[in-house]
Amino acid sequence: MAAFLEAVDSRRGVADERFCNGGHANGGYLVALLADAASQRADTVEPEPVAVDAVFLAGVRPGPIGIDVHSLRTGRATSVFGVSLRQSDRTAVSGHVVIGQLPRNEPIWSSGKPADVPNPDACTQAAAGLAAVAPYLDHVDVRLDPSSAGLLSGHPSGLPEIRGWMRLPDLPSVHPSFLIVAPDLFFPTVWQLGSYVAPATMTMSWQGRSHPTHAAGGWVWVEVTTTRVDESWCDETAACYDSTGRLLATARQMARMPRGASAA
Repeated sequence: MAAFLEAVDSRRGVADERFCNGGHANGGYLVALLADAASQRADTVEPEPVAVDAVFLAGVRPGPIGIDVHSLRTGRATSVFGVSLRQSDRTAVSGHVVIGQLPRNEPIWSSGKPADVPNPDACTQAAAGLAAVAPYLDHVDVRLDPSSAGLLSGHPSGLPEIRGWMRLPDLPSVHPSFLIVAPDLFFPTVWQLGSYVAPATMTMSWQGRSHPTHAAGGWVWVEVTTTRVDESWCDETAACYDSTGRLLATARQMARMPRGASAA
């Protein structure tokens, strides 16, 4: 089984070390586990997460976890579940998952597609050595847009934005669960300000906008932007697209800045 599919299988009851950063599970990865647990409970054919919101109460380390799911609404088109993730008898993440079907047809209206997107081969691949602190880089091919890639060589852009391509090398196509994890796999946008800290995610919301049927080569284009950073909080808004510019997913999070953190 592909490493990613194994890692997001909530039935294993494990926070997989391959999707942990600095000894803690990635927030987007935990949201994907909640979504998978709800999908397992849904009484529909091919259930797909459509929206997830989560509040993070404690950090999750690699190892055993428990996920509780209870039904809040069951309908013909959508079902809603309350979910919580536990570790060491402590609730670490709590949220809600909407299960339905991701659209496969062209949208009635769309605000447009990202402009000036380079080919993956024209982007900079994250160095293999970074997998020591971000093990997922051994399992996810991450390519940064030239405008964002200075971050990798110690020359951040000065704008809290990151853009680039991602794919799972051991899967031929984009798995819907990858759309939940991808928005949170880039380095923190505040690193572009020279502030190399790890903000702690407090809330995250994710929305699936289209089924990744047409994502050529398994590539997903991800754009993450920030509107405000201060001594206490920062935000990140992400959008995922396929190679045709079709919007696949959106996400937004608020994160707590470490005490004493400041931009260089």
